[in-house]
Amino acid sequence: MKPEITESMIEVNSTVHTRFDRLRDELVRTRDGIVDAAGKLNLAVAGGGSHPFHKWSERRIFATERFLQVSALYGYLAKQFTVFGQHIHIGVGTGDDAIYLTHRMARYIPHFIALSASSPFYQGEDTSFETSRLHAVSAFPFAGHLPEVGSWGSSTATSTRWPATASSRA
Repeated sequence: MKPEITESMIEVNSTVHTRFDRLRDELVRTRDGIVDAAGKLNLAVAGGGSHPFHKWSERRIFATERFLQVSALYGYLAKQFTVFGQHIHIGVGTGDDAIYLTHRMARYIPHFIALSASSPFYQGEDTSFETSRLHAVSAFPFAGHLPEVGSWGSSTATSTRWPATASSRA
């Protein structure tokens, strides 16, 4: 467990797994430990969506070099990014494998969006969207679909618009 960009978020990571049952067991233990620790502080934990009534302007950036750099680069967007969600990192052998897998998974984006439909409220207001989280994330310049590229080499050649983040490096 480690801090996320705003002080009201944490990031939880697992170790590397090749079997789902072992990953699930680790995540259950981790979740239970977090819920127990939060309960002792009279706090609750949310694992998906967006906070229904927080005010983004009241969020504080967690003071790490990386988060302060992101805040300086993106201004208020960094605070607006107080959203809760899950994602999975999948290890592949090469950058070309990553490009191939990303394009193959793209057809399932509507399904992933439907699974994230747990946050209709933003700053206490009903957004009329099933997920306000998607709109907070889409404001960042590196959000959205991977351009149609056939290889890792061609993606790096066309990625000058992407910021230097871990997700845009091999």
